[in-house]
Amino acid sequence: MKIADFSKYRYERDKKLKQSRKHQKAGQLKEIRMHVGISEHDLETKINHAKNFIDQRFKVKVTVVFRGRELEHPELGNHVLNRFKGVLDSKCALEQDVEIDRKRMSILLAPKH
Repeated sequence: MKIADFSKYRYERDKKLKQSRKHQKAGQLKEIRMHVGISEHDLETKINHAKNFIDQRFKVKVTVVFRGRELEHPELGNHVLNRFKGVLDSKCALEQDVEIDRKRMSILLAPKH
């Protein structure tokens, strides 16, 4: 039977756990916000930012924010989100479908494994 120092064992175990957690990015989330009337070029820029985040293994929450009377036309927000989804379909999977929360409409995209 071997007698060992428990505090040393606990320190080594915690060190290994911390090292293994260091390289995980699965739980980290980035958000991209835009408005309903976003221009074509600005949308392309947002899509490129999302591609970079997904390449870095981040989850991306894409949010469309409504202002004023835009709330009466949720189909416009749906159109922007569907366009976003369509372009990024090959790189990522839809983790959460369209969610409406007061003045925001959002989807959650996760990188494919």
